[in-house]
Amino acid sequence: MIRFIYEGLPRYWGQVIRVLRFGLRSVGLLAWLERHRANPFLFYIRCLFCFHDIEDMAHLDVPFWCFRASRRIDAFLKARNGARVFEYGSGASSLWLARRAGHVTSVDHDEHWSNVVHGLASGLSNLDLQTRPSTGRDVDARHRSGEPLWRGHGFDAYVDAIKQAGGPFDLIAIDGRCRADCLRVALPYLKPDGLMVFDNAYRPRYLAAIGESGLQIRRYRGAVPGLPFPEETMLMAREAAAAWLR
Repeated sequence: MIRFIYEGLPRYWGQVIRVLRFGLRSVGLLAWLERHRANPFLFYIRCLFCFHDIEDMAHLDVPFWCFRASRRIDAFLKARNGARVFEYGSGASSLWLARRAGHVTSVDHDEHWSNVVHGLASGLSNLDLQTRPSTGRDVDARHRSGEPLWRGHGFDAYVDAIKQAGGPFDLIAIDGRCRADCLRVALPYLKPDGLMVFDNAYRPRYLAAIGESGLQIRRYRGAVPGLPFPEETMLMAREAAAAWLR
């Protein structure tokens, strides 16, 4: 069942959403839902139609994280003056973060996807999009993916990109390949009062690294833009920033 949800849903749900989105946009219902953004339920209904559509997510100004976690991150960034952010895994969240932070460095392993994000980043001069490709199946790589589609592929340059990015950072977001390794490598570059965002943290292959990090955690489980079922986004911090986890 789980495998069907994660492999079959993108295909079938996406087809249904594209048809419905065209029809509902034609009659003005999507625009009506957008005008009621202050209503969480109505805005969630609108966001269901941005599934696998980064342009629509950029238009709606939402990241692919739980709404509740996003609101907390938004408040954290507003409380900072020109926050510095590092992100593993570019996407709609890169654009969302750049609209709220002083500077964002975002790294991705997929050059085509990075170009898509770059095309939507017009006017965001504070967003530095970098690409660090996989070295393919690489038994000598220090950082290899455990995700089924990328199992055994080397991501050393991707994971280590934060070392050349000029930290420390107010916020570090981990939502791409080799997330456990990214957490271990990125930890020294998080400010003492900084915040870490870790998406889909419930997956078994991430649990050891999370437990070893020594950070306090708060799990946000709930509605996510584009998905008809709940997901989880975790916030992590040291004692100096623990108030943001309450």
